[in-house]
Amino acid sequence: MARADQTTQAAAVGALARRLGLAAAAPVLLGVGHHHRFLLPAAGLVARVRSSGSPEEAERRARRELAVVGALHARGAPVPPVADASLAGPHREGGAVVTLWPFHRHDRTAGEEDADVAAETLAAAHRVLAAAALPLPPFTDMLDRCRRVLTDGTALAALAPADRRLLLAQGTRLRRRVEDAAHVPVPLQCDAHPGNLLMGGDGPAWIDWEEACLGPVEWDVATLPPSAWPLFPEADPALVAACADLRSVCVAVWCWADPGRSPAMREAAVHHLGRVRAMA
Repeated sequence: MARADQTTQAAAVGALARRLGLAAAAPVLLGVGHHHRFLLPAAGLVARVRSSGSPEEAERRARRELAVVGALHARGAPVPPVADASLAGPHREGGAVVTLWPFHRHDRTAGEEDADVAAETLAAAHRVLAAAALPLPPFTDMLDRCRRVLTDGTALAALAPADRRLLLAQGTRLRRRVEDAAHVPVPLQCDAHPGNLLMGGDGPAWIDWEEACLGPVEWDVATLPPSAWPLFPEADPALVAACADLRSVCVAVWCWADPGRSPAMREAAVHHLGRVRAMA
């Protein structure tokens, strides 16, 4: 399914709000990443819209995210709450899959200066998620999806063939390096970059748990600012560095699949491709 544009997604969120009998107000765009996020101001809810890929897969991932965040919040982990089951979803509306979340008051997202807080709260979430013992997929599922995009001749139209070959070669090499390392799989957030940590307001809170998975702790540590890496003494520094490089391959692939989605997406596509080129 092709990704819907922002106007179409906003219309879907508005239609869903009306269908659920929520207070009427135009959805306000909060952010654009791999999904759009809209605020429903009068209802105090945030709508997360998934509008690419198969609706069935989007629903599965949305249900997993709701289950993970619900379990984490119930156990006091640093995450926002989940909406009432009658509102949370996932909902299908206008070709999109939407989940609704209570708005978590915050002043900003984390930056490199928040490395200590990011490390402390992520480690706390790891411990709680391990105790919850939820069924989670392996982190290699994400790597498999990345490879499928790279080998799909109809994808990555904006990427030069030489760069596609480079990403495939480096992805294969780095995946072998990471998978060959001895590690005990643990539950992970899987997308623990600072932009997913809300700061201020109601306190630090990690969002975007749809990729929660089982894998080496180094996979999550690698998404944090390098100044936070030593705060995980159980992590192998060499493996963290390899995971960071492999993540650059993945981010380059996801962003080059849709570089026109936003200026930030284009910037990330160029930045991470540059990192991968520097590895050659």
